[in-house]
Amino acid sequence: MGQEILRLVDIHKSFGHLHVLKGVNLTVERGEVVVIIGPSGKGKSTLLKCINLIEVPEAGQVVFLGKDYMQNAKQRGVSLRANPDLRFLRTHIGIVFQQFNLFPHKSALHNVMLAPMRVLGMSKQEAKEKSLEALERIGLLDKIDAFPSTLSGGQQQRVAIARALVMQPQLMLFDEVTSALDPELVGEVVEEIERLADSGMTMIVVTHEMGFAKECGDRMIFMDEGVIVEEATPEEMLRDPKEPRTKEFLRRILI
Repeated sequence: MGQEILRLVDIHKSFGHLHVLKGVNLTVERGEVVVIIGPSGKGKSTLLKCINLIEVPEAGQVVFLGKDYMQNAKQRGVSLRANPDLRFLRTHIGIVFQQFNLFPHKSALHNVMLAPMRVLGMSKQEAKEKSLEALERIGLLDKIDAFPSTLSGGQQQRVAIARALVMQPQLMLFDEVTSALDPELVGEVVEEIERLADSGMTMIVVTHEMGFAKECGDRMIFMDEGVIVEEATPEEMLRDPKEPRTKEFLRRILI
């Protein structure tokens, strides 16, 4: 067994009368790449947001590096200033969404520099150095002065990845990061995530890219209706899914 980095215990999350997560249990080990698949609107994105408490579950435990962060989140709220525990969690768990969420009036470099200065208190010079390293890592050093409107969708998503990496997270969450891209731009972003996987980064990836899942995933989870229906290695699940709901989903997307 490897070293546990994240454990979710009986996570429940509702929005009004809609019960989105219905008792999710999940453990992730350091260096593991967990791929989550399933129909849209059935809890996958909400689960990622609950991991770093962008959304606070009504019940359950979010245990990161051996500490349960749920109690303080409920007592002290989700303000980074009022809750230093939450600051630690958000610093060490990076998340990249399907929408890039870049500041349109700032260059690629300044988009990446903001978080280390504001959250980590880095000096402008140190943040610049770390940000240049992150942008070089994803192959965009020649675009540091470009504004988001002049970048392709794939390049914007890679800037968003650099923005998360500059915080030197111990766990990365990817929420369908290729779904908003034109098909010809998907490959460059998938390649970046594959390189991160090869480097040993611990990741949870919500995706419909089965090629990536098979190539890089250590474990595949199928979610539906707010629960984990089935989990196996990607090869096992793609070859021989056990549950009827998994079989039907894979039959539809693999046609």
